[in-house]
Amino acid sequence: VGDRVFGTPGFHEPFVALDASSGSLIETYQETKGTVEFVVDDDRMFAVVGVLDRKSYDDNRRRGLSIPVPGNKRLVAIDSQSGHVLWQKSDVTTSNLLPSTLSVSDGRLFFHSPRQLVCLDAATGQLEWAIRHAAGHPAGLALLDPSKGLGSRLVVAPRGGRAVLVIAGRDGEVLWKHGVPGGIA
Repeated sequence: VGDRVFGTPGFHEPFVALDASSGSLIETYQETKGTVEFVVDDDRMFAVVGVLDRKSYDDNRRRGLSIPVPGNKRLVAIDSQSGHVLWQKSDVTTSNLLPSTLSVSDGRLFFHSPRQLVCLDAATGQLEWAIRHAAGHPAGLALLDPSKGLGSRLVVAPRGGRAVLVIAGRDGEVLWKHGVPGGIA
């Protein structure tokens, strides 16, 4: 973003900003120690931060198993220029936030929890809307390009469901759905 590159130097490490031209460290955002995923939008960074049992992590890596899922997740929003924490959210919707579902568009932050699709105001972290999953467990969440003049639209394909849904980002309204013969695996 601009003259900075953002990322984490390793799994479960804090977020860092690097100078885009030299690669030198500009800032480490300690409030994000435990980052498991993140998205960047304009001058804001949004990190999913969780607690990882270090012994389980080390044991699983040594045995070639998958990494244990971090618990007690929270969201942290940071101003990428000043480094100030804008807001944090730690509640029932974030504690079990599902991996790889965090998306941001049109001033809204979207993610799946085990029971619902959630939309927060990206500036404040306040809940805008949440909808319960109609069928099965949540699966992928894709964000359609809002630059096409349609506003944010989310494509949701619930595992075990029989339809792909397109949902309006502004209010969670189901705009359309398309049946999938045989269901979604």
